[in-house]
Amino acid sequence: MKTRKTEQNARENYKKVYFLMIVVSTILFLTAIGCQKKVDTSLKVQSSIVEYTCISDSDSDKSFYVILKNYHGVYWETVIEGVSKAANEIDASVYLGGIDNETDIEGQIKLIDEAIELLNNEIRIVKWRIKYPEQFQQNANGHILSPFHLADKTNLINIMEIVSGLFLSQRIIKNDNPAYLTDLTKAFEWLFNIKLGDCHQKHEDVIKRKAVKATEFLNGLIALIREERARKGYR
Repeated sequence: MKTRKTEQNARENYKKVYFLMIVVSTILFLTAIGCQKKVDTSLKVQSSIVEYTCISDSDSDKSFYVILKNYHGVYWETVIEGVSKAANEIDASVYLGGIDNETDIEGQIKLIDEAIELLNNEIRIVKWRIKYPEQFQQNANGHILSPFHLADKTNLINIMEIVSGLFLSQRIIKNDNPAYLTDLTKAFEWLFNIKLGDCHQKHEDVIKRKAVKATEFLNGLIALIREERARKGYR
């Protein structure tokens, strides 16, 4: 059930996103006016797009996209200076992009389409935050929390059996190499919101157990799969 605070934050996020829509719409209008100048379409305009660059806080949850139709001349230099100054004074991510040649109409349209697509992505994220608030819940370190937890009857050594087996199999890859035991341990700790402690000691605890208990949990999983096969009549 959503709390009042969650709903309030969601509404604030919508306001931010819709404000960005207004900014983009204004850019579209102004660009359209600027494009009314007569341009010799018989000449192929060389692409001169200056891609978006974040000029302020990239971690902010508010985003603004500023599209310039020229980067030359005292006027546009003053505009860039003003945008950069304002970007450092507000709590927002400001992305500056534009055209190095205002006759490049296709380039302007490309940047506008890109800004709109980025805007649509932000709207989707806001909707997901409203629909699945628990998935976006963050802990004190700012990391997204996993929604999964272990049942009370599950021991940590049971999970370590799986971690040890995957580690020894070398079938989990990280950066083109088999994942280290510490990496796998951290992944399972995040997934199930647990702390396995010294993973090397826990791994050794799994390996040195008596033969009948070494893979007790994994054997139980195998038995469950076989029971399900039999129940459904597979041979």
